[in-house]
Amino acid sequence: MMGLESQVRRYVCRRVYKPMDGGSTSPLLVQANDREKTVPIKLVMKLRHPPNGEGTSHVGSTSLIAELVASLLARAVGVMVPDFGVIELSEELAGVSAPEEPEIRVALKESVGENFASALIGQVEPWMDVTFGRRPSGGLKDNANAVLQFDASIWNADRGVDTTNLLVDGEDLYCIDHSMSFAVRDQATQVACPPIQDGIVERHCTRPVLLRSGVSPDCLLKKWFDLPGQVFDEVEQAVPTAWETTPGDNARIVEFARRRRDVFAENRAKLVRVVS
Repeated sequence: MMGLESQVRRYVCRRVYKPMDGGSTSPLLVQANDREKTVPIKLVMKLRHPPNGEGTSHVGSTSLIAELVASLLARAVGVMVPDFGVIELSEELAGVSAPEEPEIRVALKESVGENFASALIGQVEPWMDVTFGRRPSGGLKDNANAVLQFDASIWNADRGVDTTNLLVDGEDLYCIDHSMSFAVRDQATQVACPPIQDGIVERHCTRPVLLRSGVSPDCLLKKWFDLPGQVFDEVEQAVPTAWETTPGDNARIVEFARRRRDVFAENRAKLVRVVS
């Protein structure tokens, strides 16, 4: 099948360098090969069983489902995310990596097999560094508006003023870290599929820039509303079955994403009210 599934790159991990700075679940800087290319590249690898996952936002390997589903749907509606894919970690490499960091070594051994990977992007700045004390351009505001609408669509509560998970390259914005999206920690919310909460919008890192800016939350929400059902079918098929913590996790997350179209009008009204 062509389409969204073809955007999921396939990598083989060749070397583990070190944990990345920041990130509650210790993502790792690694060297890998794209199965379609021979040139090694550096990636960020998120493990199915991170060393400090318990007690954080991570919900086992189900969080990787949220990462992949969010990345695929971002591409479908035109929101920028780094290149992403599934990375294979061998038992042999897991056994010899991170000898001086026992917690990471254990996590690697527990995560042998398929994990989530995303590309490193050079020459970018964190959102807060760019917006603090500056007047953002119109293009940056438009892209920030799209990010806010996207997060309302995927129920992402992890792009706040303290942890923005947003990288800036000129006027382009790259969204990263979607492990808390789609209400992965709350099946009751997944079932109810309500409009986005006021508090999530009020704490969103883009709100200070968009406040009283006159931008209209229409374009991206409309794109989401117009997504054909086939897109969600393709997304569900692209997720490795081994990532389900409990049977049906993948289907629940994708169905929640599909049903976000049903609260289009409510989400739009809420965004207008909170940023006006």
